[in-house]
Amino acid sequence: MPELDLGSLATDDEKAIGVYKLLTVMAWPREEDRKRRDYLVSYASKCIADGGGNAFEILFTEQGGHGAIHQSLPLAKLAKAMEDRMGRWLVAYHTLKMLMRLDGVDTQVVGDQASMNKVRHLILRMREIASEDMKSLLPSQTATLRQWWASHKSVAHLCTSFFMWEMVTRGSSGGASYPFERLVFEDLDLVLNSALTAQRWGEAFSLPGETSPLFDRDQMWNVEGLVAEPEKLPSIRISDLSEWEIEALNSYKAPTAHD
Repeated sequence: MPELDLGSLATDDEKAIGVYKLLTVMAWPREEDRKRRDYLVSYASKCIADGGGNAFEILFTEQGGHGAIHQSLPLAKLAKAMEDRMGRWLVAYHTLKMLMRLDGVDTQVVGDQASMNKVRHLILRMREIASEDMKSLLPSQTATLRQWWASHKSVAHLCTSFFMWEMVTRGSSGGASYPFERLVFEDLDLVLNSALTAQRWGEAFSLPGETSPLFDRDQMWNVEGLVAEPEKLPSIRISDLSEWEIEALNSYKAPTAHD
C-alpha cells in the first residue's frame, strides 16, 4: 500500500514540510512521483536560501539534493503544475462526498441507489450553475470526470477532508480562502483524521451490483503512523440534498446499451 511519511511534525518547519508532502501526493498520486520529488527538493532549496532551519536541509538531502535540483523544473512552474491539479482534487472530493450523501437517502425521494453515473450527472449539473471560476476547474464531459476520478481515487479521502475543512473555514471567515498557516498550525490533525474517517467509509461501502468495496486499502494513500480507533475519529457532516439536487436526480436517466 502507498505510505505517506509526513515526518515528526514536532516543529513549525516540520509541520510545513508535512503539509507540502501531503499536497504533492494529492497533486501527483500515481506515476508522477518524480514531480513530487522535484517539488519538494525545489521547495527545500528555496527555504534554505531564505534562511530555513535544519529540517529543510534534511528534506533537501532526502529528495536527492543537488543532483535532483539540477534536473528539476523551477519551483514556480511546479507550483503552477500543482495548481492545475485543483480540478482533479475537486472531482475526487465531489464524487466521494456525493456518494456519502446519497448513501442511505430515501429512495422514494431520489429513486434507486447511489451510483457513479448519478454522481457524475450531479457534478455536471453543478457545473452548469457554478461560478465562472468553478466552471474553469470542473470538466464538462463525463469521460473526463471518469478519468480524473480514476487518477485521484487513491487520494479521494485526502481531497475530501481538505475541501471539507476549507469549506468550514470559508464559512467561519466570511468566504475568505483557506489560510495556509491555519492548515499547518491548527487543522492538520483534523484534516488527517477526517481523511481516515472518509477512507474507512469507502472501505465499508460498495456500489450497487459490486461485491468489492469502493476503496481497497492497499490502493489508497495511507498516512504512516496514523491509526485511530473508529469511535474516536471525527464525524464528517453530511448535508441534506438541496432542491436542485433532488430535481437533478429525478431527471436522471441511466445510460442504456445503445448510448
